[in-house]
Amino acid sequence: MTALALVPASLPAAGSATRLEALLDEKFLDSIGWDARAMLLSVPASHPELGWPVCQVPGCDGIAETRKGSAGVCAACAGYMARTGTSELPGACAKTYTIGVGRCLAGCPRPWESRRRPLCAAHDHQQRVVLKVTVEAFMARHDVVPLPGFGPCRVLACTRLRYSGTSLFCKAHLSRWRQAVKSDPGLEAGQWCRTEPAVAEAGTISLRGLPRLVVTEILYGLQRRCAEGLKTHRAVLRPLCDDLRRTQAGSITELPAQGRRQRRYLLRSLAGHCRLALSSPDAEQAKDVWDLRVFGHRGSLDFTVIGLGWLREVARRWAAEDLPRRRGRNAANIWQYTLSSLAELDASLRLQRDDHGSVPALLGRRDIVAFTSRLAFLQQCGTLSLNRRIDILRHTRTVLTCARLAGLTRPGEAAAGLPDDFGLLKEDVPRKDRGDEPGRALPAEIMRQLCDGLPTITEITACEEVRVAIELLMDTGRRPEEACDLPWDCLERDKNGKYVLVYDNLKCQRRRRELPVTDATAKLITGQQQRVRARYPDTPVAGLKLLPAPKMNPRGTKPLRTATLNENHRAWVDALPALTIRHGGTLIESDKAAIFPYAYRHILSALFPCRDSRHRQPADLRPVLFDYLFLAAACHGTT
Repeated sequence: MTALALVPASLPAAGSATRLEALLDEKFLDSIGWDARAMLLSVPASHPELGWPVCQVPGCDGIAETRKGSAGVCAACAGYMARTGTSELPGACAKTYTIGVGRCLAGCPRPWESRRRPLCAAHDHQQRVVLKVTVEAFMARHDVVPLPGFGPCRVLACTRLRYSGTSLFCKAHLSRWRQAVKSDPGLEAGQWCRTEPAVAEAGTISLRGLPRLVVTEILYGLQRRCAEGLKTHRAVLRPLCDDLRRTQAGSITELPAQGRRQRRYLLRSLAGHCRLALSSPDAEQAKDVWDLRVFGHRGSLDFTVIGLGWLREVARRWAAEDLPRRRGRNAANIWQYTLSSLAELDASLRLQRDDHGSVPALLGRRDIVAFTSRLAFLQQCGTLSLNRRIDILRHTRTVLTCARLAGLTRPGEAAAGLPDDFGLLKEDVPRKDRGDEPGRALPAEIMRQLCDGLPTITEITACEEVRVAIELLMDTGRRPEEACDLPWDCLERDKNGKYVLVYDNLKCQRRRRELPVTDATAKLITGQQQRVRARYPDTPVAGLKLLPAPKMNPRGTKPLRTATLNENHRAWVDALPALTIRHGGTLIESDKAAIFPYAYRHILSALFPCRDSRHRQPADLRPVLFDYLFLAAACHGTT
């Protein structure tokens, strides 16, 4: 039996709902308190992703405030402490209101009046007004018998009982209905009952009144978010469910992404997980915008930048074959960059041909010459750089070559009849001016000032991982994304007992490369390992990251984002005093914009052009580095 087998049969079960149901994990549903019969989520407060901090006052189940100086109590108890002027926790809950409704103590299938008056309205009147005795004395009487109930509240989302025999609603919804009718006298009761949300109760979220597909999408989306360690606050999830009920949406993808930022983010996240589960590589390749998560990558790929239909299909076929060859978190940038290059070819054909290049068989060498000439003109005008012009030509040549090898120029294919002379020659692509590599490195004086400012990173960025990441970039010269993605157990010893850093060369797709490091760098790594292990003691070492993300990462399995490193590095550099270099006898202020994380790689590349397991760095890297940079600066006339 599936997890949603007890959903009422009146709700239509679409094929997509059935497919998502098969992916639901029973253990996960049990952990979040899912009741398929009542259609309720009763999440325990201790749940790592869906739970909440509980007030520390005994007997209080309120949400503890997380703001600084809140003492770990809820708003009601904090208000009581402020009124009494005490810093000690009260002995009992300070709430004067009731959350949730119980049944009458006399055994009636009727709701009680309140927590302090736990009898239905009829028995409460008899106890307080007629007999004027305590609740205990009233319950001890032999003539107290249960009264028949009035049935459930007519609001679909509500699980409470009707308040009286003359009302169709519970006490809360009766009050809401009266206010709604007062505002809109022509309001239809049936529509209001279908769209009105349930009364909010602690830890409970009602999915009653939602279509089966919507319920399944919410549960599966939450399952995937919890698997990724993402927290979902009930203060965001409950209003989202209410909006789905109010709009009568047949799927969460039909609900517009509007409102507060947290709501929009959660809606996109849930919809994205469901769309990913229901998609397949073949189905995705038929679209103009690909969700690269279907192929095991991040981001998306937009082919609509190419207007010509045959060229767009060629680009799709090339991307489909290139997808399995790439690895790394930024692989999408390569494909999107290539598509933008093909967009330049598309623009050239549209501008310089009467048929706008729509017929591949009519193209030829003349169109290629016109394309290369246009790029040269754009470079001369300053619209394109030389490197960008070269990249456009290289990308275009690669895709056109792959199209011919894939047989797309055969009859019946996308580029049928494309002539062989419609292609770029080696001579059509200018050579890159790589310049002098050491000239890209930061001057030694600047590096000294940056090293002196390392202790201030934590004060400015409030993130210890950023400081460690910057020091690793300085010491090892690795790419920022490679340093951020280092696993917890990235430090090993070689056969000679020396420390080596084990990393993945993402650009060249080479796994577990070994880079010899100094003892100081090894000490930096071991110190970070101890901090991470103390923060995430329950996570297996194999899943930990050396530089875990500071937010939305309860298990420490997500690495520090490269964008976060770049932003904090920029904030740190900008907060430093003016960085100066000596030119002759004059101090000149350096441009801080030229100092970015990748610049440290230029320094190490100039000093160690062949760094691998066979080339060991000196025992003390930075003094040698400074000496080298002084010589390099002198050669370039900067000192």
